[in-house]
Amino acid sequence: METFIVEKDKPKLKNSILIEGLPGVGLVGKIAVDYMISELKAKKFADLYSPYMPHQALIKRKSEVELIKNEFYYYRGKKDIIFLAGEAQAVDIFGHYEITSKILDYVEKYDVHDIFTLGGFATKEGGNRVFGAVTDPKIVKKYEKLNITFMREGSIVGAAGLLLGMGRLKGLKGLCLLGECPGYLVAPKAAKAVLEVITKILDIEMNFEKLDERVKKTEEFLENIKLLETTEEKSIKEDYIG
Repeated sequence: METFIVEKDKPKLKNSILIEGLPGVGLVGKIAVDYMISELKAKKFADLYSPYMPHQALIKRKSEVELIKNEFYYYRGKKDIIFLAGEAQAVDIFGHYEITSKILDYVEKYDVHDIFTLGGFATKEGGNRVFGAVTDPKIVKKYEKLNITFMREGSIVGAAGLLLGMGRLKGLKGLCLLGECPGYLVAPKAAKAVLEVITKILDIEMNFEKLDERVKKTEEFLENIKLLETTEEKSIKEDYIG
């Protein structure tokens, strides 16, 4: 068995853009792309299955089981967009390359010229910056006014990096946007920071009300955790002194 794609539709797209947001650090890319798909009411047109995905089937609401997969959605607007979403990435190095190659070959027939990959970047500060990396230095100059911190060294693991690196070999232009986050928790705030940049680039209007609510709940959860840790620490000290 090898990686394969099952088409449900064949949309007619021209000069389109691929936007990837698969699970990764802080689930930033997944949250961002899933939100765009929902708000723009993008339509699903294909599924990607691979033996390099986690070896399990997910149980859905009606007790049905489904293989883990990646999904392709399309949206027609000022620019045609293909979204790559999903439940997991490959579990090994060979799988990452094989799946990425299959994705790039597939979207080529939909006239994709530009790729945007979205993800998270873990820092000790866990601030609100959006980091960027490109396939061509000219892209840095094009977007330097969007408050992106372009990285000069490091690496991007998984689909977010490979789609740009392998896409570059095919002559595709690309930009990776990584939202700053602690890295150990789901980070909707970082996803919103990335969304604010990508929507400006694509000139898309988007309502962030639902995402703001998720950010609020996450921050409340973190505050409760900190309060609990402080209380437990104080209790331990009192017991020790007593």
